[in-house]
Amino acid sequence: MRAFAIAGVNLRRLFRDRMGLFFIFVLPVILIVVLGTVFGGRTAPRIGIVVVDSGAFANELVGAIRDGDVQLEVKTSSDEARLRAAVEEGSLELGLVVPAGYDAALRDGGRAELTVIGPPTTVLSALRRAVDTAVAEQAARVRAARLVQAEAGLPFDQAIAIAAAVQAQTPGVEVTVERIGEGIFPEGTAAFAPGAQSQLVLFMFLTSMTAATQIILSRQLGVSRRMLAAPIGITTIVVGEVLGRFGVAMVQGLFIVCLSAFAFGVPWGDPLAAGMVVVVFALIG
Repeated sequence: MRAFAIAGVNLRRLFRDRMGLFFIFVLPVILIVVLGTVFGGRTAPRIGIVVVDSGAFANELVGAIRDGDVQLEVKTSSDEARLRAAVEEGSLELGLVVPAGYDAALRDGGRAELTVIGPPTTVLSALRRAVDTAVAEQAARVRAARLVQAEAGLPFDQAIAIAAAVQAQTPGVEVTVERIGEGIFPEGTAAFAPGAQSQLVLFMFLTSMTAATQIILSRQLGVSRRMLAAPIGITTIVVGEVLGRFGVAMVQGLFIVCLSAFAFGVPWGDPLAAGMVVVVFALIG
């Protein structure tokens, strides 16, 4: 019982320290919220598209990119400078500018140049290929319509309708994608889960390490000298100090687990297994 009394003194001393309370209860919550908000809520890459002149072909291209095989979050804008700034800041992974006169150029047999904005790693990634696929499909229809228009003398609108109908009936190449292994995070993982789990490990170790300075404080306050002078064995004192460090780590670990589970919906799996993990971390700390 004396060992538990020593551990209780350490816990009471910790809870009277406002700075210690900040690092145990406030800072982990702040980091969990920040990490979950910044990194956890993103479900799909974001691409920004600027359409200078709205038209049938421009709108069709935007729809093809949005409804393509690659899951994208499409953001439309009317300002190219703002689009470039968003890509530079990282709020958008890729930018696409549909120039003025895009529809007119395709109808009149001209060329239209699209501008892709992004860092080299993104421009060469699957995100860029999703844009290329939509552009290539539209370009194939336009070339076929021009051929029909030249050979049959039909109006362009009628020729593009025929080309679209033929393209829809033409079988394409089917690519089967097979996932090997399992993802790091299972589907449906809460946005705040990675942040909560990482902060649990980090702060339990840091708090246990910094709480060890309470031994120095006990010596400075004369608590250690009085305990040694009392009829208490050295083993009891050591066990009490160890229980104090263990109690501090357990308080913080249980706080992070319970708060993240009830406030942010973080799944911790089996409660017994999660509790054992917290106990092990507290013992190691």
